[in-house]
Amino acid sequence: MDHLYIVEIGGKRQDCLFESHLVHALVAPDEAAMIERCRATFAYQLQAAHIDGWVGLPVERDDPFQPLPRTQCYLVELGRNTADFLREQHDYRFVAASDGREAIARIRAGMPGWHVDTVVNIDRLALDRGWRLRRDGPDGLPARHQVSRYLPFDRVPAP
Repeated sequence: MDHLYIVEIGGKRQDCLFESHLVHALVAPDEAAMIERCRATFAYQLQAAHIDGWVGLPVERDDPFQPLPRTQCYLVELGRNTADFLREQHDYRFVAASDGREAIARIRAGMPGWHVDTVVNIDRLALDRGWRLRRDGPDGLPARHQVSRYLPFDRVPAP
């Protein structure tokens, strides 16, 4: 079954002291194909490029005659600055909402002290790629398969 993968890629950019992170979205039939596509895209863009983790959301080919769900799946990136850290802390949350403003309100209610950096309509992201999210989860969202794993590209076997 195909999945829309949201992948965090890490690595060092030229003239930076510390590693940077990119969040990338792609559709692939399985995790092995997703990892290979990320390696092919990012292994030579960043020094010490690696995957830090990913979330897989089940998708099916879009049927333009099928109506969109009333509530959409949003991915909200949150940030927080405190004196305890040199950097901004980040967190990512999925939420079902009728629009981006409702998604922000719902997330902020449960995350005091955090601000919203980005809101992404994941249903729209999938549709723009010709796919539709499957609603297999108990919360009206896709069933999510989340992996937190450090995976350096130089250790991923080439095809």
